[in-house]
Amino acid sequence: MEFIKRLEALIDNLSSIKKPLGPRAQTQEEDLGDIDSSEAGVLHYEDLSSDGSPVDYAVDGSLRAIATPTFRLFLAVGVAYTKQGIVTIPGFKDVKHVALQSDDEEALRKLEDVAIVKYKFANGEKLFRSDVPEDVVGKVVRETVEIALIKEAEGTALIDGPLYYGLRGFPDIDSKRVEALWGKRAVAVVKRLETSKKLCRAKEWVEKMGLRIDATCNDMAVAAELGRRHMKSHKDVVVFGPFRQTFKSNKLPVLPDRYLWYIYSASSIFRVEAFRREYVEETLPTLLRNRVVPGLPYHIALVDKLAKDLSRRLAYLICVRLMGKGLNLTYDSLMECYAR
Repeated sequence: MEFIKRLEALIDNLSSIKKPLGPRAQTQEEDLGDIDSSEAGVLHYEDLSSDGSPVDYAVDGSLRAIATPTFRLFLAVGVAYTKQGIVTIPGFKDVKHVALQSDDEEALRKLEDVAIVKYKFANGEKLFRSDVPEDVVGKVVRETVEIALIKEAEGTALIDGPLYYGLRGFPDIDSKRVEALWGKRAVAVVKRLETSKKLCRAKEWVEKMGLRIDATCNDMAVAAELGRRHMKSHKDVVVFGPFRQTFKSNKLPVLPDRYLWYIYSASSIFRVEAFRREYVEETLPTLLRNRVVPGLPYHIALVDKLAKDLSRRLAYLICVRLMGKGLNLTYDSLMECYAR
């Protein structure tokens, strides 16, 4: 298998890294932007049309991080559902799906000819040293994989994750994602809402609905409380929206407006996004009528599970190879490698 050969070439280089890795740096998504709630309302499952646009394509990626005292290795994989079957990276496209973070500059530059690995930003000479936030390095390599699959999308495409992040200081991540999605009939599904505050910025609308906004506000809490108040039965699905977000920040490039809907059911809460309102309105009946445990749209649940399974198996393989070279993994990495 070509992946194994390339992996062995990478691991041979990793054994030479001796300089200790510096402390972690972290960054967070920006949650700036004006939220227009003038057209937002409440819909129930029974209000939806009986027809909906079929899903033709779905994409998700999965990221695993493996660390030693001298480097962090980020493994990204991608899975796409297509009408012809499932395709994956590695496999379908030859892209750099491994990133390496280290403070040993000489060792990093030796990776120039290792085909599967990224060790610096594409737009310059800045290396993935410890002063680059860990989550940024992870997003760079995961985006490389997901964008390669997004570019192949045809018809209505579901994307696991937001249309863009809004990362301070790293605009290329958002601009490349938006560029890949802009010409597609893309509907994004966002499953993690705990750190998002978009609904909190629709303060007047939320307070009209009977909720108070305070410093602890987040999208998950607001959507959960609104859903409980409006749910007609345990089988009901409640939809709040559309909200229109205009992203504004003098620290970030101009990002296009996006439309947001929040979906509440007894088993899940998630957000749906699109650059064009009609994409969601035409697809939402299909998404909500084809949900599976844990309450997610079928195609999103499918690619999510397949991506996680693939990344887990490959991460285990990498761990075995690294330990076979006598490299010590951190405790968290050991737990990640042997998770089932």
